[in-house]
Amino acid sequence: MDSSGKHPVSGKKDFSAESDDFNNRAERFKLIFDASPDMIFILSHNGRVLDANQAALDAYGYEHRKVFGMRFEDLLADESDIKNARKLFESVRRGNQVDYEWLTRTSQGRTIPVDVRIKSLKVSDDERHSAVVLILRDISLKHKADQAINSLARATHLMKFDEFLKESARSLAQLYGTRFAFVGRLLPDRAHVQTLVVWAGDQFVDNFTYSLEGTPCKDVMDLKMELVSDSAGARYPEDEMLIQMGIQSYFGHPMVAEGEMMGLVSVMDVNPLEVEEWAGPILGLFANRLAVEIARFEVSQQLQQSKDSLEELVEKRTRALQESNRELESFSYSVSHDLRAPLRSIDGFSKAVLEDYGDQIDEQGRGYLLRVCRATQHMGVLIDDLLELSRLGRTEFKRMSVDLCDMARQTMAQLQQGDPDRRVEFSCEIDEKVMADPVLMLLVIQNLISNAWKYTAKQDDASIELGSKHQDDETIIFVRDNGVGFDMSYYEKLFGVFQRLHRADQFEGTGIGLATVKRIILRHEGRVWADSSPGQGATFFFTVAP
Repeated sequence: MDSSGKHPVSGKKDFSAESDDFNNRAERFKLIFDASPDMIFILSHNGRVLDANQAALDAYGYEHRKVFGMRFEDLLADESDIKNARKLFESVRRGNQVDYEWLTRTSQGRTIPVDVRIKSLKVSDDERHSAVVLILRDISLKHKADQAINSLARATHLMKFDEFLKESARSLAQLYGTRFAFVGRLLPDRAHVQTLVVWAGDQFVDNFTYSLEGTPCKDVMDLKMELVSDSAGARYPEDEMLIQMGIQSYFGHPMVAEGEMMGLVSVMDVNPLEVEEWAGPILGLFANRLAVEIARFEVSQQLQQSKDSLEELVEKRTRALQESNRELESFSYSVSHDLRAPLRSIDGFSKAVLEDYGDQIDEQGRGYLLRVCRATQHMGVLIDDLLELSRLGRTEFKRMSVDLCDMARQTMAQLQQGDPDRRVEFSCEIDEKVMADPVLMLLVIQNLISNAWKYTAKQDDASIELGSKHQDDETIIFVRDNGVGFDMSYYEKLFGVFQRLHRADQFEGTGIGLATVKRIILRHEGRVWADSSPGQGATFFFTVAP
């Protein structure tokens, strides 16, 4: 035969060579057809099965002779799929290609989710001689992966920590079709792992601790991911537990949170394990999510422990404070009763000596007795002030709207009544009322106004001012006078008990008034401070929490 395809002797076209070539192509097509991992059906123009490859026959469990002539609707599992498939088949017959998903049913009644591609094979203008190719790809593992990921998302948001761990382990075992799945936390020694959850077969088992040395878990920590598809026991002969369990396959991934190695998540089985390329990263997804949740749980546990420790400390301090208060009350009772009696005796007998024997005692002796009387009276005032200071922390505390100007005017009226010859200019400019305890706040105003009254005693044009100002969203109350003032270098002593900045012979007092003011303001969650210069008067400021 020459290059034209004609026989060299007869000169006629030789069809035997073309026939052989066609048969060879058909054979090659058949080999490729049967070698495809996808399920392939060749359908007639009316949807009857003309042929099926080996993957389709194996998946459905049909013999070749039985599948011939079957309607393609018989491959479906859902009535709604059948109706939709008929419409799609008509679209394909008109020359369109269709891709979608459906559920297919095998001869044993098992349903398989599949990706579907239907395409027309138009071999002639006669529709009856046309065919349709139906290609099905099993996506069961993809569906399992979707379910696992959805389960992970639900567990993260809806479940408690231990339930989240269990749901994650169970979902991974179902996804990879393994008998075992576990989550392990790396211990501080970096050489051991403590399991947090272990799924074995069809149940959860008790957690345990194991050494990393000689195990695939050690490689997971070092290599970041480890897949042993078969013969895991032979590869890790030092892992006695692995060998005892008969583990053949192992797939693990490290858990890392904010750069810290937390542990690992792993699935294992007694049979070889095939992991499709798309399913591999899902283990990493679970590992990352688990690492974040474990880190969050551990932080919350530490915070709870700190809270418990703090509550325990507060409880101890509260008990100690209560005991201290009981002791203080006992002391106050002693002061109130046991000390007053001797003072009354000293004062009373001194006065009796003056009255009964005054004419027999010289002027100096009488002076001594008068000083004794004044000292005992001063001690009585000190005792009263101390008792008042000790009661401040135990009195009932009620906030309400109080008028500070009204309190100040009442105090000034009482002071003026006690010293009617004095002339003091008083002003009060506070626009709004203050939320405070009225009893305690009255003590504050009385102490501050009384101090101003006392330390302006030597001023001919004495003035006392009560006012307020706003600063940084805060209301500051102040009491200002033009009295003797004080040296700010002694400011540290100002609000202390028994601390005085002037001699007793210059200005009387017990040195408790400002300590009382500070304690009351602190109880109102406020601040108190002062500013002064010798001879330039003094200003006392305070705030109260709203």
